[in-house]
Amino acid sequence: MRRAMLVMLCCLWSASLARAAETYYVDNNATRCAGCNDSNSCAQAQALRAGFDTLNQCITCQSAAGTDRCEMRGGTYAGYNSNTNPIPPGTSWANANTIARYQNEVPVLTGVCGGTGAGTIMNIPNAVDAYIIFDGLTVDASFCHYALSMGSSGAHHLRFQNMDLHSARGIDTDGDGVYTGGSVVDGGQPGVSNAIEFLNSKIHGSQHAYGMYLRGSDFLVEGNEIYDNAGYAIAVFNTGGGPARATIRGNRLYNNGFGRSQPTITLGSGADHLAYNNLVYDNYGGLNTFNGCVDCKWYNNTLFNNGTGFTWSTGTKTGTII
Repeated sequence: MRRAMLVMLCCLWSASLARAAETYYVDNNATRCAGCNDSNSCAQAQALRAGFDTLNQCITCQSAAGTDRCEMRGGTYAGYNSNTNPIPPGTSWANANTIARYQNEVPVLTGVCGGTGAGTIMNIPNAVDAYIIFDGLTVDASFCHYALSMGSSGAHHLRFQNMDLHSARGIDTDGDGVYTGGSVVDGGQPGVSNAIEFLNSKIHGSQHAYGMYLRGSDFLVEGNEIYDNAGYAIAVFNTGGGPARATIRGNRLYNNGFGRSQPTITLGSGADHLAYNNLVYDNYGGLNTFNGCVDCKWYNNTLFNNGTGFTWSTGTKTGTII
């Protein structure tokens, strides 16, 4: 009995030492928040009218233990680059740090990346970038190459939900709303972006290229509205080796492909991709299986008023089910 009581007290004591999740605020509108500036402490920034005026400063308060939130009020902010200011990673979704909008306000990340449109507004490329949630941000890439880039250095387990990624300017035939780089092998490996989720977001207006160019493994693209992109709405392909197990489901895709004469979704150069329950209409083309697609599956997709229905590109394709 005494031992049981000691164990219980020990557990309660340990729980009391656990750090509670905190919310910090970001507001660069001096009229609305005269007390918001980057010289405030983390404790002060937990008050709505005493927050920081940059996202980068807010990130410095987030704990390595995870579950902290930086909430951004409506306004226009500079883009984010994890190379210079990484968000503390979690070890699971249960302890992920979050960057989010405040209530229903609209924080817009944007910037000018050079006269030719090079660069990216959000750059999250590294292996230390893991188990982080981005929720409700608008990313305007009107003067940049990409809205969101995850490069080729191993970012994994990132979740983007309720986002608005738009107007990637690019140059000539390049520049995507979402770009994930690097060569991969089946199963995923360090050096590429893997296990990334895109949920309930808008991805639109890429001026020269794709809505999404996915080159890693274990992506989930669900419940998004993807439209008005010059090329593919979603391209799963990598000339350097096979991405695997992309799941594309429940998305609405329209008015894509007219700038580059491309279909809406293409699955290629990898294994076990799955696309189902998507609504595909008013596009240059419909669905496409590309070279190197092994055991790719298309189920219960609804297509109408597209230039083509289902097409096969040249090259080896085995095990495809439609």
